[in-house]
Amino acid sequence: MKALKQRQETGERLYDGITFKADNPDQERLVIKNGNLFLVMNPNGFLPDTSPQSPFGVYSADTRYLNRWNIFAEGAPLRLLSSNLNSGFEAEFIYGNQTVAGIPEQSIMVTRNLVIDRHLHERVTVKNYSPSRKELDIAITYGADFIDIFEVRGARRNRSGIQKAPLLSRLRSPTPGCRLRLEYTGVDSITMRTVLDIRSQATVDASTAGLVRIPLKRGAGEECVTEFATRVIQGSLNRHSLRYSAFETARRSARSAYERWLGKTTRIRTDNAALNQLIDKAYQDIYTLRIQTPAGPALAAGLPWFACPFGRDQAITAMQILPFHRETALEVIQNLAHYQGQKNNSYREEKPGKILHELRLGEMARTGEVPFSPYYGTVDAPPLWLMLLSKYASLTGDLETVKTLWPKVEAALAYLEKEMADNDNCGYLTYGGTNTITALSNQGWKDSHDSITYSNGEMAKAPIALVEVQGYLYGALVEIAGLAQSLQKTEIAEKLNKEAAALKIRFLKDFWMEEDDFPALALDGYGKRCDVIASNPGHLIGTGILNHDQEARVLERLTESDMLTPWGVRTLSSREKAYNPMSYHNGSVWPHDNALLAGNSITPQILTAMVDLVRHRADGRLPELVCGFKSDQIQGPVNYPVSCSPQAWSAGAPLLLLFKLLGVSYENGVVTLKNPEFPEWLSKLEVTNLRLGSHRLDLLYQRDNGVVRSGVTYNSRHLVVTRQTD
Repeated sequence: MKALKQRQETGERLYDGITFKADNPDQERLVIKNGNLFLVMNPNGFLPDTSPQSPFGVYSADTRYLNRWNIFAEGAPLRLLSSNLNSGFEAEFIYGNQTVAGIPEQSIMVTRNLVIDRHLHERVTVKNYSPSRKELDIAITYGADFIDIFEVRGARRNRSGIQKAPLLSRLRSPTPGCRLRLEYTGVDSITMRTVLDIRSQATVDASTAGLVRIPLKRGAGEECVTEFATRVIQGSLNRHSLRYSAFETARRSARSAYERWLGKTTRIRTDNAALNQLIDKAYQDIYTLRIQTPAGPALAAGLPWFACPFGRDQAITAMQILPFHRETALEVIQNLAHYQGQKNNSYREEKPGKILHELRLGEMARTGEVPFSPYYGTVDAPPLWLMLLSKYASLTGDLETVKTLWPKVEAALAYLEKEMADNDNCGYLTYGGTNTITALSNQGWKDSHDSITYSNGEMAKAPIALVEVQGYLYGALVEIAGLAQSLQKTEIAEKLNKEAAALKIRFLKDFWMEEDDFPALALDGYGKRCDVIASNPGHLIGTGILNHDQEARVLERLTESDMLTPWGVRTLSSREKAYNPMSYHNGSVWPHDNALLAGNSITPQILTAMVDLVRHRADGRLPELVCGFKSDQIQGPVNYPVSCSPQAWSAGAPLLLLFKLLGVSYENGVVTLKNPEFPEWLSKLEVTNLRLGSHRLDLLYQRDNGVVRSGVTYNSRHLVVTRQTD
């Protein structure tokens, strides 16, 4: 019992509204990733030798496999001249030398090219630009601590495994060099290794004290190239994992894999360069965030601290990108189905039929020191998964997948029915209110500990029924009822429709605040409303739980001055006592939140805000969130210090907005088009390879005398296209 309590308190310390505990959370960092491997660097492209809580390193499966990597010329740090990380899995850095040992500054250029395919590959080119022959030492410090990502974030462990001294061996084929093998065996007896190959024509001296020396002698204009390959290996070694791959081979492989994935997407091109860049970056980030789990492909939530699958994040991201890349959406559906809860486990908050919140694969999760193996503490993932599956089936016509997963659907429905039938829940999906210590105080998307409040600023008393979760639940019941009808499961369909109708009546009675003409953020355990104006009710748009007039009122209210900023809608009104534009959830601006709440009337406005936000960002991507200041308070968006970048549902946000903008709907082989409303700065948009069911559709949108009209440029056989007139 004491051990269980310790584990529970560990989870609470790590996750109760504190998203980051590593050193200097606001420090600038650079990230590249491919598959499960990612590299977090300082602005100079290195891994400085700092404390264990420094975020920099090479990571895979929630473990840091390399925590130190610095390059020096004659003992002096290199001076960064330029960097390029335009690809999510590649980077290039160019440096000059400082004045050392009679060598003038910036007469030696060092170029580092990095790429991740299955491993991390690095090519270092040293070129002598001085007019005479030069001799210098290139020194590299390295190190691997093999600590769990939760330790990086501040967790303290009572025990740890055993790290061996590095092993050094020579490589003779196909190119000469040496191999360093760093090894750690965890408390669960699983061995993790960092295998570093150094291949160079120069003489390489290496020590086991964390230093590699490469003495160079080069004439004027001559250069020397050294290649490094860093492999991270969990478990036993095999010949395949140590197979040699030259840098150029690895780069071609990484680029080709991305092009193959990109070839399955719907291509979108406009007459606005900034929007085109945002679309390209969105696809790139979605690809970068793909990971492999023991159950197959999934999407990581965000880098660097959430490079793991989340239920809510995956389901929302998959719905955002579904019209444009159905394969990724299907991978998410299947992955979440695999990890569906099977038993009751209070430590992990697992229940039969429940969809996971978070899956971690590191040593602390494997040993039960943290509950994320997986952890099920979420209230919205089950209905979101059901909504995703329904939307996938509707858009693709893939009923075979639905039939295969139907036992999982029934398990999720049984879980939801049991939760709603709980007397304390009053017919809603709720969380909290038990004596169990959980890893999250709030279990909706606003999961910081202070995000759900009353208008007096006090925090809500559990159990809590969030407004958007009831909308997800309603949408799931109605949409799964439609699927059940398609599968001739008439009794199930009738039952779900009846439950949905009753939920809608209850919801409008309990949540709608007549005095504000707007839904409450939540109901507490006593049925009291959390009577604040927040962005959460925007997620009800399109679920059907509100009528048309109520949806219009919600959209109107969200665009009033206390909610709307130049970068999008705030999470909380600036008039509320809990408002803080620098907080995580009480006044900040989240792109994914804005994409979900955008209805037809405000979609162009929200898209404009996102494009304007990206213009201020050097990396060209939407962040997880920004602070909620107005432009007349501070010029330009104010970054939130621990914002993930890239982040999955931020990457998916512009794609969801674009699909809403297109005015396309599809059902049973029939496409309906309506003339959309575009932002004034957008006049032309081309859509290629939009897949609907088994069909393909290409569209062209052009502004003509102030009106945007849609035209079909390609239509596969048997696809019926109709037009809706307002």
